[in-house]
This record gives sequence, C-alpha cells and structure tokens, in this order.
Amino acid sequence: MVGANTYPVFALITRGEEYLFVKCDRIATPPEYGGLHDSVYYALSDKFTLSTAEGNQLYTVARIFKQLVSV
Repeated sequence: MVGANTYPVFALITRGEEYLFVKCDRIATPPEYGGLHDSVYYALSDKFTLSTAEGNQLYTVARIFKQLVSV
C-alpha cells in the first residue's frame, strides 16, 4: 500500500543445530511507477551451526537474537 509504514520482518529457519536468519522488506511502488504492487525483498544470513571443528557458534546466534530484540 502506498504511504503505509513498512518495517522489516525477521524470521529464523532452524534444523536443530543449524540456524539461518531471514530479513524481509516490503517496499511500496511509487505512484509514478504504477503504484499497484508492493515489492518484497529478502536477505539470508550465513548458516550458523552448533557443531563445527573450531567450536560452536552458539554465542554468535545468541548475540544476533539480542540485537533483534532491541530492534
């Protein structure tokens, strides 16, 4: 909808010990370009896992959760 406030939507995809974050944005098409449809854009994070040879990424995942809560 033109003129509507749009905020990003965050999602989490998980398979037990693997985590993937998704950010979705909806952007209204300006009236001079038709204004009939909203465009949806998304971005995927890197895949985080709790079992790696270097150690787990649990603290990284927890830090991302903490940042999302403050948004």
